[in-house]
Amino acid sequence: MVEMKDIPGEEMPSPDKQKSIIDELANLQLAVGQTWYLLSSTWYRSFKRYCDQGILGSHAPYESPKPGVIDNSDLLGGEDEHLRSSLVEGVDFELMPEEAWNHLVSWYGLKSPSSAISRTVIENGCYVKYLKVEVYLLELHLYMYPQKYEKDCVRKRFSKSKTLEHLMEEMKAIFKIPADRETRLWGTFGSEMQPLKNLDTTLQDEGIYSGQMIHIEAKDEDGTWPRVLQTSPFALPAPATTSTTTPGLCGLSNMGNTCFMNSAIQCMSNVPPLTKYFRNKYHLRELNKSNPLGMRGEIAKEYGEVINTIWSGRNTYFAPRVFKQKVGQFAPQFSGFQQHDSQELLAFLLDGLHEDLNRIYKKPYIEVKDADGRPDEVVATEAWENHKRRNDSVITDLFHGLFKSTLICPDCQKVSVTFDPYCFLTLPLPVKRQKVYDVTLYRLNPEVRPMKYRVLVPDGSCVMDLQNAVSEITNNAVAPENMLLTVIFGSRVHKIYQASETLTSVFGKEEWSIYETPATSVNKADSKWRFVPLYFREKNSTKNLITGGFTCFGHPLFLALPNEPITYDELYEIALKRIKCYLKDDENIDQGALGDPDTEEMDVTPTTGSGMLNGAAKTTDIDNFDENGHVEESPEPITCQPQLGDEAPKKNYLFDLSLVYQTGSTEVQKLDKKKQEPFTLSPQACVAMDWKPSVKKHVYRGEAEEVARHPSVDVRPDMKRAVELRDCIELFLSKEKLGPSDPWYCPRCKDHKQATKKFDLWSLPPFLVIHLKRFSYNRYSRDKLDNLVKFPKEALEFNQFVINPKVGHQVYDLIGVVNHYGGLGGGHYTAYCKNEAGQWFDYDDTRVSKFDGDSVETTAAYVLFYQRRERTPINIVPAAELSENGAAAAANPAVNEDMEVN
Repeated sequence: MVEMKDIPGEEMPSPDKQKSIIDELANLQLAVGQTWYLLSSTWYRSFKRYCDQGILGSHAPYESPKPGVIDNSDLLGGEDEHLRSSLVEGVDFELMPEEAWNHLVSWYGLKSPSSAISRTVIENGCYVKYLKVEVYLLELHLYMYPQKYEKDCVRKRFSKSKTLEHLMEEMKAIFKIPADRETRLWGTFGSEMQPLKNLDTTLQDEGIYSGQMIHIEAKDEDGTWPRVLQTSPFALPAPATTSTTTPGLCGLSNMGNTCFMNSAIQCMSNVPPLTKYFRNKYHLRELNKSNPLGMRGEIAKEYGEVINTIWSGRNTYFAPRVFKQKVGQFAPQFSGFQQHDSQELLAFLLDGLHEDLNRIYKKPYIEVKDADGRPDEVVATEAWENHKRRNDSVITDLFHGLFKSTLICPDCQKVSVTFDPYCFLTLPLPVKRQKVYDVTLYRLNPEVRPMKYRVLVPDGSCVMDLQNAVSEITNNAVAPENMLLTVIFGSRVHKIYQASETLTSVFGKEEWSIYETPATSVNKADSKWRFVPLYFREKNSTKNLITGGFTCFGHPLFLALPNEPITYDELYEIALKRIKCYLKDDENIDQGALGDPDTEEMDVTPTTGSGMLNGAAKTTDIDNFDENGHVEESPEPITCQPQLGDEAPKKNYLFDLSLVYQTGSTEVQKLDKKKQEPFTLSPQACVAMDWKPSVKKHVYRGEAEEVARHPSVDVRPDMKRAVELRDCIELFLSKEKLGPSDPWYCPRCKDHKQATKKFDLWSLPPFLVIHLKRFSYNRYSRDKLDNLVKFPKEALEFNQFVINPKVGHQVYDLIGVVNHYGGLGGGHYTAYCKNEAGQWFDYDDTRVSKFDGDSVETTAAYVLFYQRRERTPINIVPAAELSENGAAAAANPAVNEDMEVN
């Protein structure tokens, strides 16, 4: 253990006090320049469990295992022990302010110096500022011009809040350039070297990304710059240009995890009317710089630059660096160069383009009206007209449709109908997210060997769902209500679940165990039985405060004890019968070793062989089993308490019994086997079976602990069945009950209600964007569905899903797919797109290649672009050319200055 030298030790407070201190400090408001520390979520969860409560109920004392020294090794990787990529706050790590960190280190210490991972609070974003702890620093690849080889590279990490001037000074020091010598910086963007001139700009604002090559160039003694004087083999080529390049077949450079953006742009670029709109520079006539919901027209202008470059026919690929920088300025969640969700970027881009190109300059206030029994057609027409009074752009023309939303109050049956616009169809997959659980079942009958099973239950299920699955796979040998689910760790019961609890992960890969309980209720005030953990412990040669002189071994069992006072011998006999299959037969026991008088560990000479069991006193009816291993119930428990006045018979013991807390170390009650007075077990007590090494060696059969494997354990379940897009649409349009966290306010009941909600499609846009909801997140886990979704490439009929009786023929053809390969927090995005000539192409960052459209349907499909078949082609014309009464050129003084038509 490594103690922090600059943190003085302090007396460790009680667990509840520790929790109070850390909780209060963890809520500290962020301020620029503060130091925060990363803390492994695995360690922090063990800390919280230790502080919160015991595993056997809210009344248990603070005896959960201590978390041990702070260990952040699961956050680090590589030989240089840098932070692993794609870590998620709240799942992989927690952030602690410096004072809280100092307390924790003082109390528990550090496993190694590298476990202290400090980060600084910076101001993030450009136009929209917010504070954040900069978890990931930029790793830059530094070169002294004209060096270009890997051996010449110096890798160094920088905060994105540092300026280019700071970077230049650092590089001067690294490459030993005199401080007074004039230098300049170059950044590599895609295939180009571009000068970095604004030295007071931060790395974030300049769009510098992790892994980027930065070059420092020093002026020669004759006052000239080397890069101007010579054609160096290091000089990077300009983007490939050729007059034969097909317009639109232009790749986009990956500037550092920007494939999510590249794939979205390529699909948008292959929406013909939208691309023609930008290529004709109509967007410059409709820029709305005064819209408070827009981006001052900057997103639309930069997107137009990207589209015109893609379709110029001069570039094989280029780096949309300025566009990426603008997106990060107005949407800070996309700043930096970590992987993001392509669909979220698409949603931002469509909304940003709409507001930047909105033809409405003064949006009127419009009160949303309920249908109140009016015909759907009237209400829908009113809703669409109201929407167009506030939202009128090329995006509205091409991508907006109308939903019908119906809410029904469960109490008063009030029906609320509204019509709302949409830009995406986000479709759930009709797949039950299922999780695999490997569970070991321990029967009450000690003669029945424990068996491991593999079962599937829906994600987010409760404990009873898992117990039902185990009962089913055992052919109902054990009823689900007669099961107790636990998590075992370190030969101790770490957690006991209640039947109504949601199944949640504790360690990430649990050792799940289910114990059969008596048919009658247990662990209740009025029940006949208590179900108590039984630990196996071996005496150590040395005694310390942590282990109490014992080491736990094997797998815990449970004892069914009468819910009444019990004597030591009664408890001993119940425990002995529970483990009888773990004991060797008479002929396999070394009698001499057991009776060696020189063995100091032997307080008494134990009985052996048949004497171990046949000489036992009678126990309770819980030890009687039928031929199937079930308990045979008796009307009343059979007690074995000595009669008053009788002297307890002299007895030899194989092991000693202790009553301990769930940690298996500290005693909760003292037991004296010499006194056969009935005692009541403490509610927090677990029974510890203490073995002396010599007895355990010659009596205990370790192989008896081996668990049998059910055939299901060797079967890999298929959880990725294919689904139809039609099924996804039907699921989206089905009724659902609102959850308790998302109620609806009923105007008639004057209260929030868990109403029934249903969506219907009223109208569809010319270009329909379908988002397949493959990703799910919660506080405990992240998940991705890799099921194949079968979708038609041509002639997708939508009329059956549209309730508007007057809608025309709605037939769609696929023109683009955003693909996501890999898992959460990373992976890679590509795009399949079809041009107007009907040819499919695969866009993979800079690489563009012809593609067989028959293979477009894959498990990676994430966002689908469909184009409606029209009798006449869609032609978007700026409002300024249609009417002088619109909100176009006359109302927009910025039109003339922004015209850049060649």
